[in-house]
Amino acid sequence: TGNFGKQGTNNLHTMFIPILSDTDERKPKYRRSVYHKMFPISGFFPPNILPDEILKAGEKRIRAVFVDSCNPLLTYPDTPAYEKAFKALDLLVVVDVAMTETARLADYILPAHTQFEKWEFTGFNLEFPKNGFHLRHPVLNAQANTLPEAEIYTRLLEAMQVIPKSFPLLEKIASVDSKKTAYL
Repeated sequence: TGNFGKQGTNNLHTMFIPILSDTDERKPKYRRSVYHKMFPISGFFPPNILPDEILKAGEKRIRAVFVDSCNPLLTYPDTPAYEKAFKALDLLVVVDVAMTETARLADYILPAHTQFEKWEFTGFNLEFPKNGFHLRHPVLNAQANTLPEAEIYTRLLEAMQVIPKSFPLLEKIASVDSKKTAYL
């Protein structure tokens, strides 16, 4: 209708850019799933294949799953298949605010702050060409023994010793005179 991408209408989120770009399946960056031999779409596989990729893919099967703020046992198709598959994993880690059905099967549960206990933001970036940003402060004190997700991830990365010692690009940006604007 000629209204695509105009103010007040709709546009594609940036996650769909890989669909529109070069997706030559012969290139090595497009790894197929082991059991179903599927290619990812925008970097994702459909959730209904995960139990098979855990249970039926042989030596190259998925052995560990990290679940963040999701309850696959109830939100994805075929709860019995997910339960069987997650019980067969070598490691299941869940980051969540609630003790979900998936969390009950986890080897490790990393309790996160709720949206009321942490700083949160919303980016309104689909109102092309105007974008907005809304920052919300915590309205409740955090529960004991919980952390914001960013702190959980940072601590995991530090424990794994995979955080680079220096960030040359960030150091370059920080060194720019405050009266000048740095463009990358």
